[in-house]
Amino acid sequence: MKYYCNSSDYKIYKLIIKHLNKQEWEFVPTEFWFQEKGVIFYKPKNKLYIDFYPGSVLSKIGNQIPSCILMTDRLKLTTICPKRFQPETYLVTDGKIHGIGKIRRKYVWFLKENHRNFGTGVDIYDNLEDVQRNIKEERKYVLQKHISRPLLYKKHKFHVRAYLLIYYTDNTYRFYLHKGGIIVISTHKWKSGETDKAVQITQTREQNKEFDFDFYKNEYYKKLYFKIKMCMKGVIDNYTAKLDDFPKLKRDSFELLGFDIMFNRDMNPYILEVNLGPVIGDFNDGMIKDLTNLIFNSGRKSLGRFSLLEKYLYY
Repeated sequence: MKYYCNSSDYKIYKLIIKHLNKQEWEFVPTEFWFQEKGVIFYKPKNKLYIDFYPGSVLSKIGNQIPSCILMTDRLKLTTICPKRFQPETYLVTDGKIHGIGKIRRKYVWFLKENHRNFGTGVDIYDNLEDVQRNIKEERKYVLQKHISRPLLYKKHKFHVRAYLLIYYTDNTYRFYLHKGGIIVISTHKWKSGETDKAVQITQTREQNKEFDFDFYKNEYYKKLYFKIKMCMKGVIDNYTAKLDDFPKLKRDSFELLGFDIMFNRDMNPYILEVNLGPVIGDFNDGMIKDLTNLIFNSGRKSLGRFSLLEKYLYY
C-alpha cells in the first residue's frame, strides 16, 4: 500500500492517511519519500501537495478555518476566553502594560511575546520593574501573573493539552472535545517564587519516561475533564458570537486546536494559550484515527472518543 502526505505537515497527515479509507479517495502518481517501522511512505510527484490536487482528501475537505485566529492569537484570546478561565492578564503594546494598577507585592510574571509557541518567546520575572525594563517597544505581548497554588503532579507543575476539533459542514460549525489528552510537565520539581524555566515552563512530554503522559489514564482525569468541558464551552460561546466578522467558508473544513489548561489546587481551570497545528506524535494515533473516521471516512462515521460540545448554524 502506498501512502503519501504533505511534507510540511507530515506528522498529522501521516496518521490521517494511515487510517484513511483508501477506496474513497483518488491517488496520484507518487515517488518514494521515506521508510519508517517497515512502512514505506510516498509523496506526490512534481511537488504536488495533498491539499490541492483534484480528488485528494483536502481538496474537498480543507484544513484551515481562518476565524481560529481569534483563539490562537495570544492578544485576541484575552477577549474570547472568559475572565474566570484565564490567568490575570494584561496586554502589552507600544512598550506599555495596559490596565495594570500599582502592584505592591512581589509575584512571578510571564511575559509572552505574541505569535510564538512551544514555550518560546516567554520570559519569567519576579517583579514588574524587570518586566518593564525588558519590554521591546516594537513588539506585542501578553503579561500574565502566575496562578497561585498550582495543582502539582508528582511535585511537578503541569498542564493538560486538550484537543478541540472544529468541523464545518452543511453551514454548521461543530465543536468536538477529545476525551483523551496529554499531560505536559516541567523538567524540574516545583518551587514557589522560582523564575527558572525548567521549573515554570511546562513543555516536557517524552523526555521523562517515569510520568504518565496519557491524560485519560491519569489519576486526575475524572475530576478535571468536566472542568475542561466547562471552560471550552465558555470559549466556544464567545468565539461563535464573532464569526459574522469573517467570510463564510466555501467548502467543508476542519481545524484541530491544542488547548493548554492549568489548574490550581481547587481544580479551577485556566487556559494558558491555544495552539494552531499542535504537536502531533505517535501518542496521538488514537485521536487522529477518531478524527479521520469522523471527518473523512464516510462509511465509518463515528465519534470515537470525541464528544460533541456545541453546534452553531452559520447563515
